[in-house]
Amino acid sequence: MTQLMNFRMKIKALYFEISSMAQDSLTQTAYEKWVTELKHITESEKVVVYTYDPWEKCYKKQTIDDENGSMMLYEIRAIKGETFSTAFKAAHPGNDFCVIEKSNLSDGIMLVLSKEGTAFKQASWDTLVTETLCLIQLLLKHNQKERNHERMNFSFQLSTSLNGLRTKKNILAELKHALQKRYHTFDYELLLSQDYDTDDTFPVQLIPYTDQETRRMSTEAFMTGEMQSEYQEESGRPCLYVPLTGEQGVYGVLKILGEKGKNIPEEECHFIAKALNVAGKAMEGAALYERTNRLVNDLKWMNQVTHELNAGLDLKEIVSLMHDRTMEVSGASEVGVVFINEWHDQFHEIQSISTPYFHTQQGRSFTSYIIKQIREKQESVFAGNLPDQTEVTHYCSVMAVPMMHNGAVEGAVIAVHEEAYSFSLDTLKLFQSFIQHSSLAFSNALLKAELETAVITDYLTQLYTRSHVDEKVIEHMLTGNGGALIFFDIDDFKTINDTYGHHIGDEVIIQIARIVESTIPKDSMACRWGGEEIAIYIPEADISDGLIVARDIRENIAHETEPAVTVSCGVASWEKDQTDSARDLFGRADQALYEAKETGKNRIVLEHNKHLNC
Repeated sequence: MTQLMNFRMKIKALYFEISSMAQDSLTQTAYEKWVTELKHITESEKVVVYTYDPWEKCYKKQTIDDENGSMMLYEIRAIKGETFSTAFKAAHPGNDFCVIEKSNLSDGIMLVLSKEGTAFKQASWDTLVTETLCLIQLLLKHNQKERNHERMNFSFQLSTSLNGLRTKKNILAELKHALQKRYHTFDYELLLSQDYDTDDTFPVQLIPYTDQETRRMSTEAFMTGEMQSEYQEESGRPCLYVPLTGEQGVYGVLKILGEKGKNIPEEECHFIAKALNVAGKAMEGAALYERTNRLVNDLKWMNQVTHELNAGLDLKEIVSLMHDRTMEVSGASEVGVVFINEWHDQFHEIQSISTPYFHTQQGRSFTSYIIKQIREKQESVFAGNLPDQTEVTHYCSVMAVPMMHNGAVEGAVIAVHEEAYSFSLDTLKLFQSFIQHSSLAFSNALLKAELETAVITDYLTQLYTRSHVDEKVIEHMLTGNGGALIFFDIDDFKTINDTYGHHIGDEVIIQIARIVESTIPKDSMACRWGGEEIAIYIPEADISDGLIVARDIRENIAHETEPAVTVSCGVASWEKDQTDSARDLFGRADQALYEAKETGKNRIVLEHNKHLNC
């Protein structure tokens, strides 16, 4: 009994010292002291300590034995479900060893003693086993505590470093730095649902969504928000797919490749997932911050554009603004502004301010294709890789937003880019909002232009009104060098009305108006001066120029009207060096016209009684 008590006291004293040494760190010195002292106490020939390495899934010898210790293998590998004792004895057949073991999923300590030379009885052996298991349990708890403390420090430092970062680039850079510092033998790759600039922090790939790819681990991790793992046979490396998860969704998947030939312990996998959960929340915060800033900037931009649109711009200025702002908001390579004729559904007009592509043959065909799509669907056209759908254009990214007013499509603004998926949904939404505001301003400007045109346009002939030409002649006489004024009057027009009716008389006036429009020089102005009188003003022309135009018009009217009619004509002119006024000019032309009608009709009479019967 005394011998057993003495043995127990020695064991307890040794194990107390070992446990005290382990409070700081269980070093090689502690292992060596454990083995050396235990050999002496138990009088065993061999005593060896093995610890379980979960990274390599094997048991490794932690002590250096004497010259006979070489008989024990440095590494012991157990097959799945096999204990260390069974694996050890299988690796050392014919040797009589006693094994004391205790392990968990991530750690384990095994004490091996040779029975040869053992001098104590069964009671002493039971005491050794009991005390050793208590020590191993204590050391395992200490090891777990150390790992938890070290992981807690890592998580705290990672959270601290990520706190306050507001861009994805900075967050990913900090995450990479932390991971490479802790797992320097690992490789990393970032898998994203959409492409964005990460400043080459991680190699980046897009997550596939096609039916053939949905079973991929990366896609599974992204869709479920749960970590996935696999062993890559080709590379011989373990692989983790860890989602970067926030409260509102998954912002990417980090692919982690472990060291070749090694394992990533399950406990370490869960820790990595928790650590990256911190990064996922930081990514979410950065995404929300960036989105908030973008929305604020979009609102500022839209407010500025609205002010510009409400500044009373004319139609041409609004079209120019739509073009410039579309280029600005979309970053497009080409922009086209298209108007649709409300009276002819198939007719659309590409505005001159559109970029060169839209004025090419391919550009016109592409525009027709887009307008057809808009008319059929009554909504925007948005495509990331259009050549997959049609060969009408080589541009991949397309945004086309219709200009709608009272349910009718009045036009469209089209933006294109060579790169696939160049336009984001956020860009499309802002673009649509901009075009919606622009459409209202465009419609107002169009109505304003139509009203202004109506004020200066004769309802029947669509020529200018008398007041408008009167005003323009007065303006030109103040700034120009000269001009010719021609008055026409339909001969015997009352007879036309009496014979054919007033509606035919109106048709004759309209025919004459069209002939006048097609005959007069480009810069000239024609107006309906009275009931059946038409006046023409030709800027920078003399009396002979006026005579030529009058002769052409008189001849065309005689040959092209139905029923056929003739006209009498009076021509007057003014020159800069002579004192003159618009009132006098009108009077002279009117007097010449009176003389033409009084002297036989179907004549041209020049002012100052100079007339020529044509």
